[in-house]
Amino acid sequence: RQDTREDAVRRKQAEELAERDVRKWSSPLFSHVQVDVDTHKNRQFSFAENATFVLAVVCIFGYFGNFAIESSRKKEEKKRKLKEKRERRALKELRMTNGSKDAVPSDIDDEDEDEDEDDPFEGLTPQEIVQLKEKVERENFRK
Repeated sequence: RQDTREDAVRRKQAEELAERDVRKWSSPLFSHVQVDVDTHKNRQFSFAENATFVLAVVCIFGYFGNFAIESSRKKEEKKRKLKEKRERRALKELRMTNGSKDAVPSDIDDEDEDEDEDDPFEGLTPQEIVQLKEKVERENFRK
């Protein structure tokens, strides 16, 4: 057959064209870079290269992990302080309404006097309010 040679030439040209299209879109960020894959087919990374990579990954995860943990701790501390502040306000209100002699005991500081909130029990669950009320009643009973 005489067309075999011509077919082979056309097939080779088509394969080259297809290979260029595949390589062009294989890495859109680095389309200008041509890598000879056959040269690096059996390449193995050295211990130093592996160690450097692992160290870099550990450092990156450590940095962002530490950032996330610190952020979480700050949020928890802020929530805890807000809860304590609400409890102090509620205790103060309960003591004042209970007619205690020392309406504002020394363990409660007046740092939250500047707030314009009307409800001192806002943000507390009903169980927490009951616990605070029982605490005030026990204090009054001891006196």
